Amino acid sequence: MIEKRQVPRVPVSMKVDNPEHEKIVFGYARDISRRGIAINAEIIDEAKDLPMIGDTFSLKFKLPSAPVVIDAVGKVVRMDLYDDKPPVLGMEFINLSHEFMSVIDEFVKKILKL
Repeated sequence: MIEKRQVPRVPVSMKVDNPEHEKIVFGYARDISRRGIAINAEIIDEAKDLPMIGDTFSLKFKLPSAPVVIDAVGKVVRMDLYDDKPPVLGMEFINLSHEFMSVIDEFVKKILKL
């Protein structure tokens, strides 16, 4: 399989909140890069409320050891569905501030030991 990503991503385990949507509760992130995040999502009202590719959501999270809570908007660019576990949403950050991008970059560098 050819890797399409142009920026490194690293594994992470942190709570991601979705403060504006009551039917989709974000759980824990699986990985992150400066471009986006993969999140395990719990769908409250079964399949009829699954997000669609292109849907956008408010995201709020704090990287381990980071000094700030990151407020971001993510667009669903991928969705992996499973029979026995929550779906994983691949989300691309939309208009992420330079401050928050720098926080993510520093976290990635620390994990990769760059």
